[in-house]
Amino acid sequence: MSSDQPATIDPSLAGLPCFNLYLGWRRIQAFYKPYFEGPVNPPRMYLLELLRPHPKDGLIVGELATAMDLDAGTVSGMLSRMQAEGWVERRRCPEERRRVQVVLTAAGRELCTRNEAHLRRADESLHRHLGPADLAALQRINDQLAELLAKP
Repeated sequence: MSSDQPATIDPSLAGLPCFNLYLGWRRIQAFYKPYFEGPVNPPRMYLLELLRPHPKDGLIVGELATAMDLDAGTVSGMLSRMQAEGWVERRRCPEERRRVQVVLTAAGRELCTRNEAHLRRADESLHRHLGPADLAALQRINDQLAELLAKP
């Protein structure tokens, strides 16, 4: 949002689940942004954290896309920006040249380490503000949405 004033939401939009979920996503990104160092946002930090346990071989782009519930093209775009920042390196899989492995660079590992405490502080703050019941409801809603999407 570009101003410090909260937006007035049209009542016809306020009742739409899709609009509320969109606003929730935008607000969670805005909530986490001040906690991170550098040009990091929640999706980028999540991607970095997915790669962190795999320092040698990294992960395949498709594995990252599946873990993030995104299509490979979207993840590829994120990786291009992260590679330009020097956080990740992409290389062709030796076993199957069509697949691309992604590994953290030294700068990416350093960024994860620097942001680890910030992420923990942000999560603790969110837990204090939302509380266990709200967080459980959020998890339940996410689970229900996943079930809905899994149905044929």
